[in-house]
Amino acid sequence: MDLGGIKPPFLIAGVPFRPLPEGKNLVALASGADYPDNIRQQLGSLPAESKPIRVGRTAKHLFFAHTGYYHQAAEGDNVLIYLVRYVGHERVIGGQDAGDLIQEVPVRAGLDLADWYGQSGINLPANAAGFPTQAGHPALIYVQRWDNPLPDRVIDSIVIQSVPAAKSQPYVLGVTAASPE
Repeated sequence: MDLGGIKPPFLIAGVPFRPLPEGKNLVALASGADYPDNIRQQLGSLPAESKPIRVGRTAKHLFFAHTGYYHQAAEGDNVLIYLVRYVGHERVIGGQDAGDLIQEVPVRAGLDLADWYGQSGINLPANAAGFPTQAGHPALIYVQRWDNPLPDRVIDSIVIQSVPAAKSQPYVLGVTAASPE
């Protein structure tokens, strides 16, 4: 995936994004997309879940910058899930209901995310921005806004999960937290 023209910090749909923790430019996760053999070899074995991304603050909104590669998912299919984990989630014992200590943010194909490989001259959706690749084609990155139902509670971390059956290779390029007003 050629995202050579995207250098953090970057701005999409008016939202600023900084580099992910640990100097990573993106998080790549496993998918159920049907790749040609050469693409499958390039990707290798990818995890189905990210390590926790520490937040450590309250937020009224979270903004996620993501895209899909080899995107073949049907519109509306869940392709990615963000698990927003509030302080105290670690006390939930396996199998117990986490209640409101963990919120799921689904990412739906065609609504929140689509293929990264754009075409010149097309009108971009309002939640997307195009960046030039090294080959000169636009790479499309999509922004999804999530309204936090618990804006006064401290968000401990975010874990990103792929949906193994999804026909889209998810890539996450950034997360931005907006402070309460």
